Amino acid sequence: MQIPFRPVRRNQSAMALVIVLIFLALSLVVLGSMMFWTSSNTNVTIRNNQFMSSEYAAEAATEAVMAQMEHDFLCQSLTNATFYAALSIPQTNWPVTYVFSDTNGNANQISVSIGSVPPLTQPLDSQFKGLYGFPQPVTIIATATPAGQPYNVPATVSQNVQFAAIPVFQFAIFYNINLEMDAGAAMIVSGPVFSNEGLWAGTVNLTFNSRVTAVGQANVTGTDPFCTDKTDGGCPSSSFQMAGQPTSGNDALTLPIGIGGTTTTTSATNAEGILNLTPPAYATGTDAAYSTNGQVYNFNACDLIISNAWSGTNGFVGTPFTITYQDMFNTVYLNKLTNNEVCTYSNRSLKTLTTVSSNSPPLPATNYVLVGSSFPFVTNVVFWDYREQKYVQAVQFDVHQFNAWLNDSSHEGFKWNAVCVAHKTHAIDSVCIYNSVPLTNRSSTVNNVLPAVRIHNGYQLYGSKGLTISTPQPLYIWGDLNTTRDNVHFSQALGNTTYTYPCAVMADSVTILSDNWNDPNYTPNYALSLRAATATYINAAALEGIVQSTNSNYSGCVENFLRLEEVWSSIPLVYNGSIVVLFPSIYATNYWITPGTYYNAPIRNWGFDLNFNTQAGLPPLTPQSKAVIRGQWTGY
Repeated sequence: MQIPFRPVRRNQSAMALVIVLIFLALSLVVLGSMMFWTSSNTNVTIRNNQFMSSEYAAEAATEAVMAQMEHDFLCQSLTNATFYAALSIPQTNWPVTYVFSDTNGNANQISVSIGSVPPLTQPLDSQFKGLYGFPQPVTIIATATPAGQPYNVPATVSQNVQFAAIPVFQFAIFYNINLEMDAGAAMIVSGPVFSNEGLWAGTVNLTFNSRVTAVGQANVTGTDPFCTDKTDGGCPSSSFQMAGQPTSGNDALTLPIGIGGTTTTTSATNAEGILNLTPPAYATGTDAAYSTNGQVYNFNACDLIISNAWSGTNGFVGTPFTITYQDMFNTVYLNKLTNNEVCTYSNRSLKTLTTVSSNSPPLPATNYVLVGSSFPFVTNVVFWDYREQKYVQAVQFDVHQFNAWLNDSSHEGFKWNAVCVAHKTHAIDSVCIYNSVPLTNRSSTVNNVLPAVRIHNGYQLYGSKGLTISTPQPLYIWGDLNTTRDNVHFSQALGNTTYTYPCAVMADSVTILSDNWNDPNYTPNYALSLRAATATYINAAALEGIVQSTNSNYSGCVENFLRLEEVWSSIPLVYNGSIVVLFPSIYATNYWITPGTYYNAPIRNWGFDLNFNTQAGLPPLTPQSKAVIRGQWTGY
């Protein structure tokens, strides 16, 4: 009997199970990997997001400190780096609390580095390219670390900025208020133009070779937006030699005493305080006067302060002039000059006045009484102003006599000039003059009085640092100013300032009188046709106020920035300088009237003095605008 055998077969289902298990394992590996990748990616995303949030917080910290520093810088009160490094950073309504630290890991403070102000002007970057200034480098670094978060990822932000002081005389034209230009003849503006408010250029006669910028709207249409009654053809794009000019909406340049980039008259008027008597908080002669804030006032920064008696030319009792030498480096800040140079005596019996030099033998005391004394370079004078329709009672400052007073050892000025050189490393080069005669506005025009200052014989200045004359009242320049250094070589042409010294005038208004001007003859009813001017040359920066335009009254524009009283017509008025307007005039407030009424226009050969592009070429007491220039920003 045969027994059949069947072959034994392996369990195929077991093999399938193995395969399934293998694939399941692979799937789990893949899934695990995907889950790990997802988790890791999520963690990286969270960390990246946390880093970005920390970076924003670090930037906020640097911005908060910078805002405080910028405020202090613009207000003339920048303090030390330690103070700013410890400023607390507000975290109101922040979703995450951050701990701020400096580069050394010290908590609750950041790193602030304030560099020194360079001794010489340097070229500026950013929107101020082409200008020079005194840039103070500042670096602010903050590290922000979140607290109580799953990942406390820190971030650091570093910002470099420059706190720059920019001398305003580096602009060909600088207006703190609305700027208007509508020259009737060809006028080339060879330097930068800036307005802290709006700007209007209304004629094809203008050519701008540099930047033309405004904080407000720069307008080149045919209608003056500040005086809608004034129209012209408009200024074509071909008048602007630099591409993209003019520009609107620029950052404001802030000057001392809270002015700059504002449309309020009050703020612009505050600028006049730079020229006026100082406020009690910074009174001249006090310690505060020589602080950073106190030095923005010319009366605290100048070398000589001159004032006259309130009665002016209407008679005086005692000394009609007081002259004070000012020196913050001296033991006594203010020294009143006592060696009077010119003495006036009254003869009791004959009732006559006799004027003699203080160096002359004294008159007999039994017959003569000293009734007044003065100095050779200052006198009180009276003349008529045809635009203001007032008698001007002016303190006349004779530059030629002033030079002799400083240079002659027989005069007291020689002594104090030597002190100035020893303490300040320069000769006396800045004078503030305050005319104590009150301004009057009576019903009768001829009885009105305008206090003012007049410069005479100013063709040659003393010393290489030049001269700045400042007054809060109107100022008149009689004859040439700053045309020679040696009385042999002369700068009497547009663009020629080879033989000049740094020079500036600062006043409520500036009026030019040619050498032909004649005080006795030029009375209220003297005909315009008889007041013929002669060619005049002015090489000086001029800072002043103007009478602003209204809808019905035109300011006269930049071309009438220098006021005139004579018939010029074909006679040239050559001006090399810088035109700066900071405020509305307070004393000389009559509106400009078209030529033929009180003046006829000259041939205006006006240009920017390129010497003002260097520190050595800037006049004494040059005001400085303030700007914050942002540089490199780094986050890590």
